[in-house]
Amino acid sequence: MGPDFEEFITDFDIVCLTETKLGNTDEIRIDNFTLFVKNRKRSKINSGGVAVLVKNKYISFINVHDTDDDFSPWFTMNEQILGFKLKCCVAYIPPQNTRYSKIEMFDILETRYLELYQKDVEFCLTGDFNARTASSQDIDNQIVDDISNQPLDDLMEVDLEERRVMEQYFDDSRKCTAGRRSEDKILNRYGERLNELCSNVGQYFLNGRCGQDINLGKFTCNETSVVDYRICSPKVLPCIEDFYVNDFNSLLSDKHNAGCYEIRKRKNKQQLTRAVEETVTNVTKVRWKDDLQHAFCANIDENKLCDIEKSIENLNIGEANQTCINHIVTEIGNVFRNSAIKSQISKHIIIRNNSTTSMGKSKSKPWFTEQCAVKRRLFFKRKKHYQTSQSEANKVKLSEASKAYKRQLKYEYSLYFKNFNHDLKSLHRTDTKEYWRILNQDREYYTENDNLLELSELYKHLAALNSGDKIPD
Repeated sequence: MGPDFEEFITDFDIVCLTETKLGNTDEIRIDNFTLFVKNRKRSKINSGGVAVLVKNKYISFINVHDTDDDFSPWFTMNEQILGFKLKCCVAYIPPQNTRYSKIEMFDILETRYLELYQKDVEFCLTGDFNARTASSQDIDNQIVDDISNQPLDDLMEVDLEERRVMEQYFDDSRKCTAGRRSEDKILNRYGERLNELCSNVGQYFLNGRCGQDINLGKFTCNETSVVDYRICSPKVLPCIEDFYVNDFNSLLSDKHNAGCYEIRKRKNKQQLTRAVEETVTNVTKVRWKDDLQHAFCANIDENKLCDIEKSIENLNIGEANQTCINHIVTEIGNVFRNSAIKSQISKHIIIRNNSTTSMGKSKSKPWFTEQCAVKRRLFFKRKKHYQTSQSEANKVKLSEASKAYKRQLKYEYSLYFKNFNHDLKSLHRTDTKEYWRILNQDREYYTENDNLLELSELYKHLAALNSGDKIPD
């Protein structure tokens, strides 16, 4: 994993990855995270694959389920994290009409959902489904138009009052809408099947409905389609603080945009035995868009500007101090910031007070050389220019800088381990002590994390072998 990826995930508690293309012999370790992997079976080359990264401080509250398929791992988050149990699935369904893909994969997902269903347990499905659903609605026919028509009513005992609460929530909330939109106007076969699955089990899309993606439904793949989704139970929707689709970053994926969402803890009347709390700061950042400049000007509060002007006119220059100046500057900034929020050219950034996002505070990779740092600075410079002015020329420069940075990373990584292997072979002959020190440097990590066989269990096993009793598999 590159340093940019590790820096990106620092602010998140759980990270879901698809198309990991890992093999059973690959070893991935990231500081402060525990990795769960499902690799594709019966594949001659590394392809497909799904992984989940969980911050170590939450790992004791996570239970990973053992499933037979190789495309959709499931795990459960205990009540201590969110105030309710949440069963999560991370799925990767390859594009239709490809070798490893079949529409029956959706049947497996639906069957697994029904097998894991429990009352008072919520669900969340996330991943790359390669399903293009356009703007097809998944709630109108269940809540708004006919609240008595409940999916799986007899099987799951769906509470009608819950649906009425949700209907009221959509009417009152500014964070979520009953209808959803999408920039993708195509509905394919997989999209129809995913809509059917959501309807059958009573799950709702976050894309185009919640947070910063409300009424947008931004592209998630190659700037041409929406195939990556976040889907959840109705009772989870009021807990969604934000959902947004990140701008494309070629250092994180070759085609896909990262989708991020924040779930706040549900208030529970029962006293939780263990609570996980974290202080966060919400910051609003403005990203200028030329096509919305007229909307920005129209949303400026002229009355507020008049009040600020009067405050400046009434200010006695002789009595003016730094506090007065700071207050006026802050008020002016708030006017422009509020106009940007109303014009939808702002983005909410969450800063966790106890996290370290600085690259200087994290362990640097031994293969990350000064040449990598130069390419990295150039990439972020191009990225900043493109964010400021999204012209075709800046887009080409950003793409070139991204490719050059990735080429440098691959080159330095390969060169480092090539030299490392050569030096290791030399040490085997010249300095055996240093040779074994290098080989055993990770021994402590594996000893702490592997489930070692107890000596007493080994004794019982050997005793049974000597007695001639049949040993169970």
